[in-house]
Amino acid sequence: MKKIIIVFSLIIVSSLIASAQNDTLKPVKGDWGFSLNITGLINDIKVENNKDAIGNYMIFARHYLKNDKALRIGLALNYLKQNHFTSDSISISSGNRALQEVDSTISRIDFSISLGLEKHLGNTKRLDPYVG
Repeated sequence: MKKIIIVFSLIIVSSLIASAQNDTLKPVKGDWGFSLNITGLINDIKVENNKDAIGNYMIFARHYLKNDKALRIGLALNYLKQNHFTSDSISISSGNRALQEVDSTISRIDFSISLGLEKHLGNTKRLDPYVG
């Protein structure tokens, strides 16, 4: 539910900012942009954040330094905790068998920062090709 509220809030804020700009459809110096992925447009529609190189969801933003140059920033944070329990019978030196149980917990924190620069090409009003 929190994700849906955040997505709708971002859409409302971006539409308010877009309506306050001049008649150009492309971003200009000083603008910010945030990315979301929409997949499964026919059956299973999902709105997700971008993912970093190891598959963690990230917040991805662009800040336009000039009309044709943008700074790309991505931040990802993930906490993983797994409990694993196994049991197996083993042979002991007396020739009997015994039950060996292993209980382990694995936890880790993944954090990534990605930075990049985009150079936008072309002078059309709607098409915005770029190299990043």
